[in-house]
Amino acid sequence: MDWKVAVTIAIVIALLFLTPIVIGYSITRIARQYFPSGLVAESPRLTYVLVITIWIIVIFSLIILNLGIKEESKPTSQNIPNWLFPWPPPAPSAVITIPIPRVLARHSVLTDRWQDIDEALRHALREAGHFEASYYGVPRGFALVTRLESIQADGMPKPGSLRWDTESRNGKFFSISSYIEALFRAPVGRYRVIVFVVTSEQFAAVDAQLGRDDATRWLREGTNTLPLDLLLQPIEPGTLCTALIYEFWKDGNLNQSLLLHPGSISADRHIVGTGLQRLLQ
Repeated sequence: MDWKVAVTIAIVIALLFLTPIVIGYSITRIARQYFPSGLVAESPRLTYVLVITIWIIVIFSLIILNLGIKEESKPTSQNIPNWLFPWPPPAPSAVITIPIPRVLARHSVLTDRWQDIDEALRHALREAGHFEASYYGVPRGFALVTRLESIQADGMPKPGSLRWDTESRNGKFFSISSYIEALFRAPVGRYRVIVFVVTSEQFAAVDAQLGRDDATRWLREGTNTLPLDLLLQPIEPGTLCTALIYEFWKDGNLNQSLLLHPGSISADRHIVGTGLQRLLQ
């Protein structure tokens, strides 16, 4: 241990012990001068015991209060900045709201917790061929981002491996930045990313064009699962699942990918095309 640290600790300990002694001594001297027949003047030992006891109670109360303040100010996993989805979100190409009962329609085990919605969405995605996704935080809920897929003009995915041949696998988890990067290497055509926003908070999308640099900034690192404290929380009244569909067009002449706003395909056609029609039934 550094000698400066040791000296500092010694001084703090000395002050903690000396302070009540000094206070007790001062009270006793004042009592003897002004109230010589009083209990304090006649029982100095009792005075010292009371002062030290009160001093210890005050010190422990301050320590407990300080720990309580630190615990309350500790950020939870729902508001840690490095996994937050931009809020309000960028305006999508198409949008559709799916009632939570519809999301949970085929979910056999219901506990009225966020994990039910999460499991139901992931199950529906797996049935539709989406086996990878990323999670992000939003106020009073979460966002689930699907894998970038190559689609046809009617909203149906391209056949076979052509559906996923644009994916970048540079990161540990899939992220929008890797999707956009993949778009710039992808062949000419149409592409889609769906963001399922599950929250009880009302929101309106921001009317802003989503470009490569913007997307790289707002979703650099996603997570592969939701945090446990969110999964176990009860579903809040008024919670909705909103599907934000971002449709991109890769232009061969300009060699750039543009977000179509509004898109050329309706929201329900996107949902059916990607294989999630069970959410609309």
